[in-house]
Amino acid sequence: MNKSSLDYRLTAKQRQFVNEFLIDLNATQAAMRAGYSTRTAHRIGAENLQKPAIKAEIDRAIQERSKQVKIDADQVIKRLEAIAFADFGNFVEVRNGEMIIKDTETLTPNQRAAVSGISKSKDGGVHIRMRDSIAALKLIGLHLGMFQQNQEPTEPTPIKRIILEHVPPRDQNDAHNNLPSEDL
Repeated sequence: MNKSSLDYRLTAKQRQFVNEFLIDLNATQAAMRAGYSTRTAHRIGAENLQKPAIKAEIDRAIQERSKQVKIDADQVIKRLEAIAFADFGNFVEVRNGEMIIKDTETLTPNQRAAVSGISKSKDGGVHIRMRDSIAALKLIGLHLGMFQQNQEPTEPTPIKRIILEHVPPRDQNDAHNNLPSEDL
């Protein structure tokens, strides 16, 4: 790992935090593994990620790692997209009530990436296990900033709009209705 000029402004404990953070990208766990108190690790981890020298060193290390493994964010997103939007019809066809499993040689690399395993059961059936599309969608959404906390939409989301449209008017005498109307 090349030392950047910013790296020299880090304390030994901060350098250790950076190295630990790169393992799993979990600031709290990285702080604990770097020797910070478990009581304050959550706060210290978050604070460390805000410090320009630490943030720059993490960014530099991630870029260096990306160059070393020759994988970039676009490749990762494309693989996640293949998993998230995999069509089971690419693997199995049903004709006249019979299930026909397609030849894996006809599948593209992205289609094969969506499969976590294929096995034969004792009764002769074939089990195709797909990778978790919901997890892939979550990772894509996180990458695109779709799930940012503390971000108020400017207009009601479709779900909020449906709730607002279908909530009956409040009856002031209804003891069971204890939600303030501004919560909706």
